Amino acid sequence: MTTVSVIYYSATGTVRGLAEEAAASAREAGAEVRLRAVPGTPEAGREPGTPDATPEDLEWADGILLGSPSHWGLPAAPLLEFVNTTPHLSHAGAFVHKAASAFVAGSSRNGGLDNTIQSLHSVICHWGAAVIPMGSAHPVLYLPQNGNPYGTHTASGADPGTVHEDAVAAVRFQAARTAWFARALARARQEA
Repeated sequence: MTTVSVIYYSATGTVRGLAEEAAASAREAGAEVRLRAVPGTPEAGREPGTPDATPEDLEWADGILLGSPSHWGLPAAPLLEFVNTTPHLSHAGAFVHKAASAFVAGSSRNGGLDNTIQSLHSVICHWGAAVIPMGSAHPVLYLPQNGNPYGTHTASGADPGTVHEDAVAAVRFQAARTAWFARALARARQEA
């Protein structure tokens, strides 16, 4: 069975909402899923009982989805601190031929959301995993609040904790797509 870890940091609950939808979609796509919050995620951004993310959750997974708020065009510091615990896995090749993708949220659509996703893509590239973008071929990409070809992003404006329905559709597509690539890459690793 394909395995997918959805790892997120959420301050207000918006990223958590995206992460929960991503996890549900990956499950519907046939994956076994771990939904994990980065240590330090405040109560507003954590569903009761959500376990803390560990590097082992990344090693276990065939596919990885990273979620973060956008802070001045960069991922939130707690998520980056978590990523900084992974060099031993990266150097050992634990991420090679895995599928990974990123989604973000912010208060403003012009607040560097694209830059934040691309910063997370840089992490994925350093890990040696395959970046799974949204692309531009699916109809969900033409919804007004969907994100962009790099990944899902949503802007909550003056209503923190909310997730626009367009972003829900987009992150569900993104998670299913990531699970599909994770399954294909896992099969290829087994055959190699």
